[in-house]
Amino acid sequence: MRLQSDFALARDPRTACVWQSFINEQELMQNAFVEAIDKMSRIGLAHPEKLVDCSIVVPQPAAKVTKPEARHVPGDEIFQRCSTGLLRCSLPKSRYRSGCH
Repeated sequence: MRLQSDFALARDPRTACVWQSFINEQELMQNAFVEAIDKMSRIGLAHPEKLVDCSIVVPQPAAKVTKPEARHVPGDEIFQRCSTGLLRCSLPKSRYRSGCH
């Protein structure tokens, strides 16, 4: 399943390059995710220092998933493909349904 937010992040020229960098770098994506969730968990808190770290009870993730190599598509190329309608047939094949309409 592809989320609409993922579709937007993957094709926005401000975020497409970072998004592409996550394709074959699971550890990089996990670290960025942890940082983002930490930031979002503090939004609107008057005293974030009072939060309790419960990470010790969170199970370790499964082993790294191995996937076939994906072709890197630069952000400006993604933007151009989206605007010209070439994106649907030009991206690497995926078992997930496309977010392009």
